Amino acid sequence: MLKSYFKIAWRNILRHRTNSIINIAGLAIGIASVILIILYVEDERSYDRFLGNADRIYQVNIDMSTGNQASIGSNTPPPIGPALKQEFPQIEAYTRFYSNGLSSMIVSNDASSTVQKHLAEHGLLAVDSNFLQLFDFALKEGEAGSCLNNPNSMVLTESTAKKFFGDVEPVGKSLVLDAYGEPFVVTAVVKDIPLQSTIQFDMLIPIAAVRPVKRFSWSWVWRQMNTYVLLDKRSRGNPGLISQMESRFPAMVRVQAASAFKRIGKSFDEFIKKGGRYELHLQPLTDVHLHSANIDSPFLHNLGNITYVYIFSAIALFIIVLACVNFMNLSTAETLSLRTLAIR
Repeated sequence: MLKSYFKIAWRNILRHRTNSIINIAGLAIGIASVILIILYVEDERSYDRFLGNADRIYQVNIDMSTGNQASIGSNTPPPIGPALKQEFPQIEAYTRFYSNGLSSMIVSNDASSTVQKHLAEHGLLAVDSNFLQLFDFALKEGEAGSCLNNPNSMVLTESTAKKFFGDVEPVGKSLVLDAYGEPFVVTAVVKDIPLQSTIQFDMLIPIAAVRPVKRFSWSWVWRQMNTYVLLDKRSRGNPGLISQMESRFPAMVRVQAASAFKRIGKSFDEFIKKGGRYELHLQPLTDVHLHSANIDSPFLHNLGNITYVYIFSAIALFIIVLACVNFMNLSTAETLSLRTLAIR
């Protein structure tokens, strides 16, 4: 039965080639366009979801205004992570990264290397020692829990390791950063970071080795780091608990930031009374890529926009409806034409 249907359909296509080509081509192009849009939408929605703890990791954003300047940003001061971990038991851990000043570093093989390369690297991040435990990027070599414990340790991506060492085993070898006197020892190799990650890097070094972070570790106004917290499983996906926690942030900030403001000759309470604002908010990691249009993110790249996802989704719906209507109209017109000819 099914075979005969195909035979009849094929004969009709051959008998009315022009109309059939127009009809089928219009529907095929419409379907192909919709498939491409669906692939784009799914790619945009997939950012950071490959991480094992993606549903429990939140980016800390700061809404701060001083005088006439106001901004909401993902760039936060160094003490925020430790303060949140100390004050809130719902937060199991925190981790941070720093990239400002490391984005154009000259990296070289150490003096003992038989091959000398001097390359400008733009994907260097300084991170807390637990960074690869919260963000469980796939490791090719090394241990996530210990590879960044020493201040002179370094983690490379697979392609970066190959660039500097070729096919030679990279773990145990050393690289020299032009701004640092001592070499960094490669302790682990990470598989190349997926494009669907909001955090991109080629090399990692410990925050403990970075002088500016040490110098401003006390400051609540030096906004040069990104901070992430890992919530416990009970708080995962629970907006009510997260809102309760955020409602207690101002009291924590008032206590924790008071001494830091005094150190720069200001009073935190006076800062607030004069119209200043210092508020912290938690943003789900899985929302960062598409929901950061109004958030200043100087250390994140290739962020998307949920508005474009909505627009393209609406276009896909319009295309498929139009293609189906067009197909039915042409088929109906062809059928009516054949009946008219038959009557004549």
